[in-house]
Amino acid sequence: MRVLWRKQHKVKGRKFASLHKITHSLKMSNFFYILALTLLITHELDAIYRHEWRIFPLLNKLDEQLSAKIFILAHIPLFFIIFWLSFYASQTVSEMTRITIAGFCIIHVGLHILLRKHPKNEFNNPISQFLIWSCAMSGALYLIL
Repeated sequence: MRVLWRKQHKVKGRKFASLHKITHSLKMSNFFYILALTLLITHELDAIYRHEWRIFPLLNKLDEQLSAKIFILAHIPLFFIIFWLSFYASQTVSEMTRITIAGFCIIHVGLHILLRKHPKNEFNNPISQFLIWSCAMSGALYLIL
């Protein structure tokens, strides 16, 4: 992206980031991280539809309704923490979180491969497979770039 404006401006004693710093955040690697996170979240929506809690060792022993509620509600703090740390003010924390999540997206494929023959696995369809594999590819591209 071509940067035309590189000065910092002061308004009421506060410095505003230059356009250069803003466009830096739009790097291709960030694109792939946000894509991986988007695909992961969409996969989790699909996981609710596909009753993924039936595959989890602890949840599959509980009542169906209770397991579903726990599975769904557990994603609130999980994704809050992921978003909070992914865009944290400390660049080190943000980068380490992004590397961890991108790595998980790749490992996640392996988990689904290991569980592909589980009797309650409902992810053997084109949409689910697309979400799982494209999430992993986006995570890998983030790590490479």
